[in-house]
Amino acid sequence: MLEVVTDENMVIPVLEVNGKSLAKIVSYCSKHAKQMNEEDEKVVVDLREWDEILLDFVTTKLAEMVREKTTDQVRKKFKIQNDFTKEKEEKI
Repeated sequence: MLEVVTDENMVIPVLEVNGKSLAKIVSYCSKHAKQMNEEDEKVVVDLREWDEILLDFVTTKLAEMVREKTTDQVRKKFKIQNDFTKEKEEKI
């Protein structure tokens, strides 16, 4: 479970996010924040629909980011350290 942050002055750095993506994120978070304490079934269904929309958006964006990239380019983009040995890489 995520920790609920109540400090309104807390700064969260957002790097390399365009305006359209940030607007979707803020909209998603606002929708969840408003409904967080409600148990109404309609609200639960509505939030599931929002979750699916966000999941589709994120997976599409991620696919665009890695399309036609080499493994090394993807590792560099997402700062992923290669933990494979040379032998493992050759097998793959």
